Amino acid sequence: MKIPAQLFNRLSRWKFLPLLAAVCAACNSSAQTPGTTGEWQAVANDQWKPIDQGDLRVKPGSALDFSFLVEKGVAGQHGFAFINRKGEFAFEKQPDVPVRFFCAPQLASSDSAGIEELAEQIRLAGYNVVRPHFLDDFLMKGSTEDLVFNPKALDTWERYTAALKKRGIYLCMDATTSWSAYTTISAWDPKASAVRLKSRLYYDPKMRDHWEKGVRQLFEHVNPYTGVALKDEPQVMAVGLRNEPGFNFILAGVKAFDPDIVIPFRKWLKKNYATTAGLRNAWGASLKDGEMLDTVALPSLKGKGPDTRDLQRYFTDAERETFLWGAKKLRDMGVRVPVYDYNIEGSIQSSIARDVMPFVDNHAYSDHPSGPWLQAGQQITQENPVGTGCSIIRWITSTRQWGRPLTCTEWGNPFWNQWRHEGAFTVAAYAAFQNWQFLGQHASPIAFSGRGSITPFQVASDPPAKANERMAAFLFVRGDVQPSTHKVEVKLDANTLFDKLPTQEAISSEITHLGLVTGLGVRVYGGPDPAPRAAYTPDLMLMPSGTEEVLTVGEGAQQAVDRAGGKDTGALVSKLRAKQIL
Repeated sequence: MKIPAQLFNRLSRWKFLPLLAAVCAACNSSAQTPGTTGEWQAVANDQWKPIDQGDLRVKPGSALDFSFLVEKGVAGQHGFAFINRKGEFAFEKQPDVPVRFFCAPQLASSDSAGIEELAEQIRLAGYNVVRPHFLDDFLMKGSTEDLVFNPKALDTWERYTAALKKRGIYLCMDATTSWSAYTTISAWDPKASAVRLKSRLYYDPKMRDHWEKGVRQLFEHVNPYTGVALKDEPQVMAVGLRNEPGFNFILAGVKAFDPDIVIPFRKWLKKNYATTAGLRNAWGASLKDGEMLDTVALPSLKGKGPDTRDLQRYFTDAERETFLWGAKKLRDMGVRVPVYDYNIEGSIQSSIARDVMPFVDNHAYSDHPSGPWLQAGQQITQENPVGTGCSIIRWITSTRQWGRPLTCTEWGNPFWNQWRHEGAFTVAAYAAFQNWQFLGQHASPIAFSGRGSITPFQVASDPPAKANERMAAFLFVRGDVQPSTHKVEVKLDANTLFDKLPTQEAISSEITHLGLVTGLGVRVYGGPDPAPRAAYTPDLMLMPSGTEEVLTVGEGAQQAVDRAGGKDTGALVSKLRAKQIL
């Protein structure tokens, strides 16, 4: 891996040269001897120094001891988390004190040894919440029967949560993460995607029953080390129904595509048009010759005709219904904290669907690897976050709903992108500026010692990614960057917008660039069953007039393509100046 001179010089100016040397050594990078071919090795010399990752533990009282950011006492001491009258996360006993969560997406090892030390390292690093990603898969490892947790894995999980609780560290829970949740099929087995839990939950009663049984086991089981079940546990601050389940995201992936989605779509069409003649009258030439109401194919996700518009309407109706169903099931179990879903996508359609949720959680990556997962052939583009106008930030900012919290349980600028040191100065700084309430770089930021090499999504052994976390502790958690005091609202009419814009696309970049200079968010008007929303007064209201195409990258991320590159933002900035917002 060659280090471009531009990057070398830039890092040198930022006094990051030792960090760059560490990255190069960990990547097995060095100059290749002229005339040789094949693999080459890093060689330590006066310019390139190997980093010692033999012990990555934070020492109490050292410069990296950020435990002052974690409130003393047990997690849950102020009651359950809820969304207060200002539209912010707070605790019942301190309703007017907003809470900002700094997340370690981390599970304990299957070996219960070291759990207490791991929990203590999480506290020393300044994290006050853990997201146990793929917990459903962890609990099922070694099990030979669906819906039966491995007792050893369950014991490890319960010891871990107890160790976190007494240190004041909360839990942000996925009710399910994997496509094959609560089955004996590993999440990483090629067969997992065939289970299709995320998509079948929209339409299959059998899968809904399976989901409910697995989730009940997780939330109703009493932890012997705390004496409390998760449903009654104020250590839990929020619960997501699934991980990254939005229609426009999962159907864009080859492995995740579900051909049976066409069946409930046809039922939706029949409910709305009754007959093939009625459908043909609405679709015109978009209904192919020979197609009937009972045989129509699933329209293109990227189309602009009436067929794709109806598909997006169906997605919205189905996503609303599924969220309300899942949230009610959790409430019936006794779960009291805020519940969310659809934590991926930046499309207008996804914003309209999210209007039924109490808050928005979203994921954003810059230069997410594409191609075979962690295998030869995987690619990145070497996209520069700053060079894209901080698109990673604008992507999420344009999906926040005013009057409700915004959280980001996953973000990343993964190895081997050469610009990933910019993460703190883009994501963490702007997360504070936009007043998000949760930030988690994915994943595993804590390790006792480094790996032999750097790999994507392993923060602990990636020096630039870890440096981003240290900076985020100050910029985001401590509040070194103050939130914007202004609000620009983008109005989304749930009844008319589907016929005016391709709602599978994102809000245009000329608007999203405003999120770099002032508070930005959307509000949905006219949709059924809206969630509660705090009162607020926007400084400026805008109607979306254009869109940006949304691309699905690999199996884990989406991004908007800036067609205009924000070229018309200047006129909007002039409006902000005229209103004395800037």
